[in-house]
Amino acid sequence: MKKILLTFTVAFTTNIATLNAQNVNIPDVNFKNALLNHSPIIDINEDSEIQVNEAAVFSGFMQVSGMDISDLTGIEAFTALDTLWCNMNQLTNLDISNNLELKQLDCNSNLLTSLDVSNNTALTSLYCNDNQLTSLNTTNTPLTFLACPNNQLTNLDVSTNIALTDLHCGINLLSDLDVSNNNALTYLSCSHNQLLTLDVSNNTNLMYLICVNNQLTNLNLINNIALTELWCSINLFSVLDVSNNTSLTKLYCSDNLLTSLNINNIITLTLLHCYNNQLSNLDISSNSALIELTCSSNLLTTLDSQTNTALETLICSNNSLATLDVSENNALTTLFCLENQLTSLNVANSNNTNFIKFVATYNPNLECIQVDNATYSHDNWIAGADFAFDTNVNFSENCSATTSVDEITNNKPEIVIYPNPAKNEINFSILTNVELTNLTGQFITCRKDTNTLDLSNQPIGIYFLTLTDKKGQVIQRSKIIKE
Repeated sequence: MKKILLTFTVAFTTNIATLNAQNVNIPDVNFKNALLNHSPIIDINEDSEIQVNEAAVFSGFMQVSGMDISDLTGIEAFTALDTLWCNMNQLTNLDISNNLELKQLDCNSNLLTSLDVSNNTALTSLYCNDNQLTSLNTTNTPLTFLACPNNQLTNLDVSTNIALTDLHCGINLLSDLDVSNNNALTYLSCSHNQLLTLDVSNNTNLMYLICVNNQLTNLNLINNIALTELWCSINLFSVLDVSNNTSLTKLYCSDNLLTSLNINNIITLTLLHCYNNQLSNLDISSNSALIELTCSSNLLTTLDSQTNTALETLICSNNSLATLDVSENNALTTLFCLENQLTSLNVANSNNTNFIKFVATYNPNLECIQVDNATYSHDNWIAGADFAFDTNVNFSENCSATTSVDEITNNKPEIVIYPNPAKNEINFSILTNVELTNLTGQFITCRKDTNTLDLSNQPIGIYFLTLTDKKGQVIQRSKIIKE
């Protein structure tokens, strides 16, 4: 009896030792090298092999990203693995059904066509973006974060992922997306799909909704009072009701068919992009926190921004605006108002020296732009990529007191300038100090105590004269034409 027991004990011990000494099959050389050189250490006995017991006890974070791995066979031995990063490789298949303790998986930027994580009941975070997925099974996983954009998915079932807070599924082929069971969702990005409808009425915790470039015609946001950012550009909305979304700070609704937009209740709004719609009216009087407004390519005939004192950027090009007054927008530094029908433009907001971009071209009836300091504007707003104006435009501190070509300042009598246009010489009705600049504000010449100015060496074109008294005070600015 003792002999039999001894034989059994020896055999059992031998089997255990054999099991412990058994090497994990890892056919991909790059994967094996990554494991042998891994930190934290996996090859504990440093025998240049990964034993089954070494794999089984490794419970940490495996990082094998960007190592040109095409086969992850052997990963099944890591049964206690907590986190796996195998992104940026050449994987066409990934079987993690045996990794039951896995909580985080990043396999983005591979060549996967299908992925099944339904057996990974501890998985909370999954990145599988930038693959070639046509199938993704996340059933019964406790996912809180799922990123699967830039694939070829035509279907995505997240109905059992009730803990999901962040869902990124943009740039796929989805025509339908059911998130009605995902009540914990705070972030939803489903842009660049083929969605015809989107129901987020059950997602009352939603703070960020990004559904750009789909085929949506309706979006019910009445229940989404926690929403802070809405990106819904490039759809087919003719109506967008955000009256209940009083926590919104950013609203992107450009490239739709909107004929009206009511944002009066949203006093928290700091950014509004509503360009390329059919808006004939835009009331922003209640949006005092607004910093950036882009409303180009609409049908606007008026735009009142007087109460938007925080406004830094205004882009209102390609409308039908006849007048624009931004003098109360003291923070404004960027203004694009080209392609309108402006006859009056007031930008004297006491902040002209901080302007970084100002383009007002293609307003053929605009002759005068009211500014803080006409000399500064002439000298610093040089025509180019950042500043551009029509050739008939003059800068003035008081456009309302300007004649057709002249600006009269300091209540002094107008100095008659003749002939205008001129060929060789321009004359002044009294002695004066004169400075000549070109259209870009570049200094050309100056004369003191003169009643004539030689133009014979100047090329044909439009020029500006600044006339000053003996104290250097500007008394008149005029536009002249050299023939």
